[in-house]
Amino acid sequence: MRTWMAVWVVAGGLMLTVGTALADSTNHKDTLFEDQLAIFEPKYLIFDGNGDIKFFLSSHLRLLRFSQYSTYAPDVGFLMNIKAFWAFSTEDSQPFEEINWNPEVLVRWKVPTDNPWLPHRLALARAHESDGAASDSSRGWDRWKVYSAWWVPFGDESYLEIEGSAWLVAALEHHWAPDMPTYLGFMNWLVTVRTKSLFGKVEFRVTDNQRAMAYDAVQNADGHLPHPRAHPDQTRWYVHVPIIPSVRVGAGVKLPWDWEDFYIYAEYFSGYGEELYAFNQKSSTLRAGIAIVRDL
Repeated sequence: MRTWMAVWVVAGGLMLTVGTALADSTNHKDTLFEDQLAIFEPKYLIFDGNGDIKFFLSSHLRLLRFSQYSTYAPDVGFLMNIKAFWAFSTEDSQPFEEINWNPEVLVRWKVPTDNPWLPHRLALARAHESDGAASDSSRGWDRWKVYSAWWVPFGDESYLEIEGSAWLVAALEHHWAPDMPTYLGFMNWLVTVRTKSLFGKVEFRVTDNQRAMAYDAVQNADGHLPHPRAHPDQTRWYVHVPIIPSVRVGAGVKLPWDWEDFYIYAEYFSGYGEELYAFNQKSSTLRAGIAIVRDL
């Protein structure tokens, strides 16, 4: 517990140091507060090298707006992320390989501050993520999450957005309770750069689990990471060190036509949890397609 809290403080301090050195961002338009319905994360439809499709939908609905009565009052919103994998290249019709559902209820504050050391948005959330299968083989967990976000403008209508989130597990599918936090981490950082015609992001998760250090030494040939009880001789090498098990990098170029929010988009993912059903199997995939990006 102390380790991940220290990582949160140090990482946040480094991010905010960048903000201190650059301009103030209090004039930034936050569509999550100004629009009733908004895109949260970029929506996209992308193909891998086999011609199969991954699509991702993300929307935020404002339910209650208390901020209209007081600058310091929160708003309440509902967030839904849906990720699906479609075996598009097969000749026969097949069900989706997997659909992951990720609803969240958020209480969020827009922070009225000129201090670059303070985030411009804070949120507390109760989140659920699962594959929607009501069976013993289903995967899912519930989490309490805290969000913080900063915006750093530079140039003409260009800026850097930094969002950090950390969570505590509230409930787990009992069959996978020992393993999901190990692979899927306890913290996420998303760094996004936007200009008039370009969009880029780097996202990475952080975990601090003793088992993760020993797993690398005893990883099976098929990519599975066995439970440490199967290798008791490795326990003396366990160390509490934060590591990054998963990284996602994406880049997009705005289309030259009158489609203001459409981008040609490419994404590379390496790590665990790309598909929730196979959360304990490492994968690396490059995909490309089209994305719709929120007007920040």
